[in-house]
Amino acid sequence: MNNFLSIVSLLFISISIYGQEYKEKLSNDVCNCFTENNKKGINTLENCFSQNIGNYRNELDKLIDKNSSISEYEQGKVIGKKIFFEMQQNLIQKCDAYFLFFENLREQSILAMKKKYSQSKVDSITTLISKNKTTELLWERANLYFANSELKNAEIDYLECLKMEPNHIPSMFFLGWLYEKNKNYSKAIKLYQVIQKATKKQEIVLFIEIATRKSKE
Repeated sequence: MNNFLSIVSLLFISISIYGQEYKEKLSNDVCNCFTENNKKGINTLENCFSQNIGNYRNELDKLIDKNSSISEYEQGKVIGKKIFFEMQQNLIQKCDAYFLFFENLREQSILAMKKKYSQSKVDSITTLISKNKTTELLWERANLYFANSELKNAEIDYLECLKMEPNHIPSMFFLGWLYEKNKNYSKAIKLYQVIQKATKKQEIVLFIEIATRKSKE
């Protein structure tokens, strides 16, 4: 197992160094494809990646260790996953169509929250909090405020959650998102970085990229 992890680590290093020569071209190809087809559904990015990655087979083959105990197929999966994720980071920064698509998905999730957390619930939740203040109740009320664009009230509740439970990741995440909405990008990025470090979840890096791009606009 340790040998497998060591080889995977070496693969990731090789991809990061050697891959710079073609990752930009691949990202451009995928961006063009996505821009032309992004209204065809959620799988458009994966389809565009699949359509274009074959054009770089020679470059990818150079990353395969023929003498490894890990099969070439398994190595290929590791390489593909790594390249796909790093490509998304590049697309957020440089591909307007993908950036706007990603942002639209986030806005849709807020609309879904708004349906779940109706304004009429705030009084009942507040009554419950007055009797027994818990992180769960505060977080639920904060989400209600957030979904209804009452960002100041949402911020107060998210901060109170973190005061009660400093490592409450959901509150950190939504507070970071709230800071984005308030154009306080440096605070948002710092929170996302804390979350990424604590959870090791790669997707959090994409939110860091979004906030970074917005900070430059």
